[in-house]
Amino acid sequence: MHWNKLISVLLFSGVLAALSACGGGGSSGPKTGGPSFPGPGPTAEEQVAQMRVDYNEIEGLKTLADFPIGTEVSAANQANSIFIATDQQPVLAYHFSNLVAGSIMKAPWLYPQEDEFAFDPADELVAFALANDMTMHGHTLVWHRYDWVGDRLIPEWMENYSGDWSAMLETYVHTTVEHFSGRVTSWDIVNEAVDYNGLTNTAGYRDTIFYRNIGPDYIEDAYRAARAADPDVQLYYNDYGLSSNGAKLDFTLTMLEDLLERGVPIDGLGFQMHITLDGPSAVNIEAAFRKAAALGIMVKISELDISINGRNTPPPVDWSRSPTLTAALALEQKARYKEVVAAYLDAVPPAQRGGITVWGLTDDSSWMRTIWDDEWPLLFNGDFTTKPAFHGVREALLEQ
Repeated sequence: MHWNKLISVLLFSGVLAALSACGGGGSSGPKTGGPSFPGPGPTAEEQVAQMRVDYNEIEGLKTLADFPIGTEVSAANQANSIFIATDQQPVLAYHFSNLVAGSIMKAPWLYPQEDEFAFDPADELVAFALANDMTMHGHTLVWHRYDWVGDRLIPEWMENYSGDWSAMLETYVHTTVEHFSGRVTSWDIVNEAVDYNGLTNTAGYRDTIFYRNIGPDYIEDAYRAARAADPDVQLYYNDYGLSSNGAKLDFTLTMLEDLLERGVPIDGLGFQMHITLDGPSAVNIEAAFRKAAALGIMVKISELDISINGRNTPPPVDWSRSPTLTAALALEQKARYKEVVAAYLDAVPPAQRGGITVWGLTDDSSWMRTIWDDEWPLLFNGDFTTKPAFHGVREALLEQ
């Protein structure tokens, strides 16, 4: 049958069905209000407006998953500390089951001097989490010297340390993990130990201060020290660039497989995912999760945010799309969050899901805003109303 004729028949049949439902063609008098055909759907702007609701007018994200749903926070006297900007606290307690400190559980805060540990700021944050029925993830003990925005990631005194590096590392890790034993449920023990060369498409050990003074054994030493300090805490390795499913992931998984075969106590792998609207592809993300899960370890999305303007590379690269968050971009970000969470659920078996942690609460408190004004990478607006991105995560968790 010709397509136009078939369509006409189907439409006519639909009209007859509608008339029949209203009383059939044998009734007297004309029928009013005949079949109505829907007009155009809501505009992008209308859709975004409909998704903007107060944080407590929708179910908490944590109620939609049987694994940790976390977020990163600032504490102590930091800008945007939850103990200064206290209006964040009820939002955190309502939506999240796990917290991670952005800075105050790194070495410069915890171990400021060779003979001095400083746990008070972290203790305050851990106590807040526990008081609000949240677990605490420790981030991160062993890192390299600086990140690409110039923040110090190890204490200054370590840069000129001339003693026994292996003994110092063991003391630092053991003392810290033991102090928080029973209160911190998981730790990023080693962070970003693998480097990637984009020119040669190869990966290898990063030339960190620990690598230079101990060699690659510093990784094993750190995990063994942590396990000796707390037999129950989950120990993660954490890195970025893994979800691209390339050479860096392959090197990392080979490294972890070797460590696991030798009995090194590593429980999981954290995927930092400071990604963009355009990449990595959903196919590569899901494949990367599957490769990690095949090791039999926990798999965690440890640092999730999605840049609107493509900022996942250091300055001066600028791939700007838009100086404003348009409704169309907000909906694109929603779809991107949804496909990331869906890929995680599809690729990682339930028993191996370490959780999903979004890297910050509101757009205006994101680390990206310390560098660029035109970024909106997170789930909540500054007034704690929900963005479309929030609904993307929600829909994925509900498998809608």
